[in-house]
Amino acid sequence: MGGQKGEESLSAIALATVIPKNRVYRVMAAAYPRRRIFREPLDEFETVLIREAQVRLEFAPSGFILAALTYLNDRGIDLLRSEHDAQAQILTAARGCTCLVLTDEQRVAHSQRFVALGTDSVAPVARGIDYLRSILAAVTPGTVAILTIG
Repeated sequence: MGGQKGEESLSAIALATVIPKNRVYRVMAAAYPRRRIFREPLDEFETVLIREAQVRLEFAPSGFILAALTYLNDRGIDLLRSEHDAQAQILTAARGCTCLVLTDEQRVAHSQRFVALGTDSVAPVARGIDYLRSILAAVTPGTVAILTIG
């Protein structure tokens, strides 16, 4: 990964996992590691995401995802907020990274705006926008994408 100047310092990964909407509660239940007596806490978050996943899309470096989200937000494409904001905030607090829950409603609402987007952004931000577009394309009615950045 990398190659572009400055990418090396942004090595964290963004991971989107598309799951059935009715399984979000299972992911939420695994958000915080479970404390155990006399043993290390048990962190099953990744295990649950993998088990529930219909699609997983990885992108590095994730710093460009945050720049792409800001770029899109400035152009009226708000992927930072959804009907699942409460869950996203809990996941963000529990996991110590930025977490978003992207929905089919966002895909439908913003699909035409994505098409109308120009290519006036710099290449790394454009790659981030393409990644976000691919996540939304994978979301269908009855599913959501949990995006973890960092």
